[in-house]
Amino acid sequence: MVTLISGLTIPFPLQAKELNPNQCAALRVELRQITEAQRERSTPYLQEERKRVKDQMWALKCEEMERRR
Repeated sequence: MVTLISGLTIPFPLQAKELNPNQCAALRVELRQITEAQRERSTPYLQEERKRVKDQMWALKCEEMERRR
């Protein structure tokens, strides 16, 4: 049972403490650009791109890093 629990923590190779803060900053810039493009014209592609970036930010715990600063 202990090995099963310890095995569950391994699939997350990128922890917030290992994250390069520049990655989160780049994702925020990309999200801002998508948001501005959506103001001019919202398309399914832009909606998918926004979701992809938000998912990456969530996976990398960018918001959590932002609160620590």
